[in-house]
Amino acid sequence: MFFLLGCSASSNDDGGDAATANDDASPDGGGGGDATNGDGTPSDAPVSDTPTTSDAPDAPADTTVGPWAVPTGHPRIYLNPTQKARLTSLVTSGNPAAKAFVAVSTTSYNYRAWYSALKYQVTGTASHCIAAIAQVDTFVAGEEAKIAAGTTPEIAGDSYLYIGEDLADVALTLDWCWDTVTTAQRTRWLAYGNQAVFNVWNYETAKWGSKVTPWSGWSIDNPVDNYYYSFLRATVLLGLVEYHEDAQGPTWIAKFRDAKIQAQLVPTFDKDLSGGGSREGTGYGISMRDLFRLYDVWEQSTTQRIADLTPHTKQSLAFMLHQIVPTYDRIAPIGDHARDSTASLFDYHRDYANVLEWLYPSDPLSARLAYVFDASSVAKMSQGFMLYSDFIYTNPALTKVAPTDVYPVYYAAGTGNVFMRSAWAKDATWAHLISGPFTESHAHQDQGSFMIYKRGWLAYDENILSHSGLAATPRAHNLVRFDQGGKTIEQVQSETKTDSLVALQDEPDWTYLVADLSPSYAGKTGVASLGREMVWLKPNVFVIFDRAKASGSGVTRVWQLNSPVAPVISGRTATITNAGSTLTVQAVLPLGSTLRNVSWAAEDSDMSGGFRFESADAAGDTSLFLNVLSLDGVVASVTPDDVAGQHGVKITLTGGGSATIRFSDTVAGATVDWKKADGTTITTGARTVAVEALPLMK
Repeated sequence: MFFLLGCSASSNDDGGDAATANDDASPDGGGGGDATNGDGTPSDAPVSDTPTTSDAPDAPADTTVGPWAVPTGHPRIYLNPTQKARLTSLVTSGNPAAKAFVAVSTTSYNYRAWYSALKYQVTGTASHCIAAIAQVDTFVAGEEAKIAAGTTPEIAGDSYLYIGEDLADVALTLDWCWDTVTTAQRTRWLAYGNQAVFNVWNYETAKWGSKVTPWSGWSIDNPVDNYYYSFLRATVLLGLVEYHEDAQGPTWIAKFRDAKIQAQLVPTFDKDLSGGGSREGTGYGISMRDLFRLYDVWEQSTTQRIADLTPHTKQSLAFMLHQIVPTYDRIAPIGDHARDSTASLFDYHRDYANVLEWLYPSDPLSARLAYVFDASSVAKMSQGFMLYSDFIYTNPALTKVAPTDVYPVYYAAGTGNVFMRSAWAKDATWAHLISGPFTESHAHQDQGSFMIYKRGWLAYDENILSHSGLAATPRAHNLVRFDQGGKTIEQVQSETKTDSLVALQDEPDWTYLVADLSPSYAGKTGVASLGREMVWLKPNVFVIFDRAKASGSGVTRVWQLNSPVAPVISGRTATITNAGSTLTVQAVLPLGSTLRNVSWAAEDSDMSGGFRFESADAAGDTSLFLNVLSLDGVVASVTPDDVAGQHGVKITLTGGGSATIRFSDTVAGATVDWKKADGTTITTGARTVAVEALPLMK
């Protein structure tokens, strides 16, 4: 639903779980454009004494999704007769999720006033409204005191990050306890809320009382950033509650629906986020559940469905399902993870799934995602402040189905993520490759990086063992890096020059991937070009070929793999054993590269452990890296097998059979000849350098 913690999933106290680490990390730590800096607006900016309607959008309202209307009476936010009756019935019938929500104490961590207001609506107990009103009035009075003293109120903190959750309390309590809130309270609360929302969208002329307080305007026009969803939440909830009582109501609704959703978010998502998910990664990207919840609140409040204005919403079902590793207890650790660097499944992930399943109850992926979460480490909400999600989104009609019929490879082109698994069993091999846009401050310098998981992490992002959750450096990821003068050349954030996946072929026995990674270094002295190819012989052999060309002198190319345990190096082989699985890395090329282990704890105080296996080459300006990665002893031997213009290997398998795989020295392209022990051909010939469309279901 709409109400949860605004953007707190991507804030510095994301989750609020006292047991989780990194709660002191800045929500924009580690990325460019920190929202808490650079306000820099002119002190002589024009002053507006009161919020006005001049901010209304000039974009026409969309008419393709049907009519809409804001109810004249209260409650008008979400609790239409059908939804109120449904939720009330869950309470009276003793539904476990409803019972748990109603029992949440007002003294529990992060308890929101709207929880009490909702309890009133579904139980009829007046004391709940009394508690909600008291909580909101105390908050607003405290804000008014700060304003009167000439100081900035709490709601403006951290570039208005928390405006969504703070005004949710104001708007929902006002709407759901309308007849109990006094006229004076309504007047004060709305004046406070209107000024706050005005300040967000008019950052240069923002003011509190008589004091002009311009701010940076961080991400008010960036629908991919987590702050944006908090701004939208405050705007639509305030607009709905005062729609028929205050002239600002229609202004905020027009801002939300026409200017932001229709004219800005939808075209951006359609252009940039094909396949679902977020360019901020899987940590801060979880804040999109707040956006999905807004789609639902608008539909329940006005009867108009906007969730389908962009396919991104439904596609995020698949994105979430595939980013969960086979043991159902963690997700792919992509980008900043400031709340919990380990990327363990948490209530926020369950909530993300709950909202999408509610929006798309008949989609086959909803049933599969619900099954996975019921079998996961978060089979129900663990935190009191999150219990509302299991209550509101309870859907007894949703039949949960094991995901065995879901296609095991998924490509989200908008974020550049490829998720792969050999099966849906908990001991399956899972892998990931990223090659796409690097545009957001919470994204990492990880273009071209891969990860491998079987029962536990074998090749992972070192960010998992960081204290901050903000280890964005290329060294923390499994890629080819370039070092010059003792420093690593960093990847470039760019809206126009982005890496691309140029080949994706998937068959039952093998997968072929090609990534053009040169755009990540566009304009950087020291790097001329970089490309990566991967052949996965399912389920347990990965052959990775990299072409790395430097520019200038003194540039070392380093092939690297991060792991939670120390690799054991013997000759040209490194062995990693963790969680009952073993990954063997055979460094075939370059023949003269230097193999070494690096202890992360010794190199960087931000790290609590972890190791980096490196194959470093400083000869000439071009390196061809060829590495064979195999799991659990399935490879008996690896021998070079080159022909003119191609480098390759012959792999003999312990179970019988062999595969010869060669790559072009200069351009993308590979040949694979794989035979069973009896000589039967599994696949043969050149791979196609093209991205094929994959099905969602088998």
